[in-house]
Amino acid sequence: MAVFRPTPELVHGVSIADPVWAGLLRRAGVFSGKQVKPDLAADAVHGLASGVVVSDLPTADHPAQ
Repeated sequence: MAVFRPTPELVHGVSIADPVWAGLLRRAGVFSGKQVKPDLAADAVHGLASGVVVSDLPTADHPAQ
């Protein structure tokens, strides 16, 4: 029997290793370009620090100065 390995979930184009973390990050507004919801910010920081992001993070395009 094959070992089950969940596929990454996408949150605004960023791959997240765990679907539960993806749901929390999505609800918190992470990677949306908006402010992260204050009541979910601590949990979001914990998830990001624990390595749930499995793809490159988006970069902001800043105009040349």
